[in-house]
Amino acid sequence: MPKKILAVTLGILMIFSLVACSQQNKDIDNNKDVNVKEKDVILYFADDKLTSLVAEKVKVQIDEKPLEEIILDRLKQGPKSEKLKRTIAPHIQILGVEVVNNTARVNISSSGLHGGSTEEVFFIASIVKSLTELDYINKVQFLVDGKKVESLMGIFM
Repeated sequence: MPKKILAVTLGILMIFSLVACSQQNKDIDNNKDVNVKEKDVILYFADDKLTSLVAEKVKVQIDEKPLEEIILDRLKQGPKSEKLKRTIAPHIQILGVEVVNNTARVNISSSGLHGGSTEEVFFIASIVKSLTELDYINKVQFLVDGKKVESLMGIFM
C-alpha cells in the first residue's frame, strides 16, 4: 500500500512539473510579443486610376533599421488595399536612406531604374509624402548610385 501511495504521489508531482514547465515556455513566448514595438505610419500609394495619391495607415514593426528605411521597405511591398496601386516597382532597388539636417537622402540603384512619366511622378511623390509624414523630415533628395542627378527615370527632377 505505501508503494502505491508513493507511486501516485510521484506521478502527480511529475504531472504538475510538466504543466509548470510548459506554462513557463508560454510565458516566455508571450514576452517576446510584448517586446516587439509597432508604430502606425502613413504611406502614400496611387489610386486605382493613377490620378492621385491616397494615404494608407499601416502598422510597421520597429527593429534595428531606421524608421525611414522601414517606411521605404513597406512602400515597396505595396498597399494593403486592393483599390490602391504600388508606386515602387519590384525591379527598383533602394540602396539606402540617411537623414541629414531634416533632409532624407534616398539612394537608388541605376540598375532597373526605368519607367514612364506616370511611374516617375508617383514614385517620387509617394516617397516624398510618406517620408515627410515623419516629424524630423522636411525634404527628400534623390541620389542614383550615391550621386546627385537631374532626373531619375529620364523625365523629372
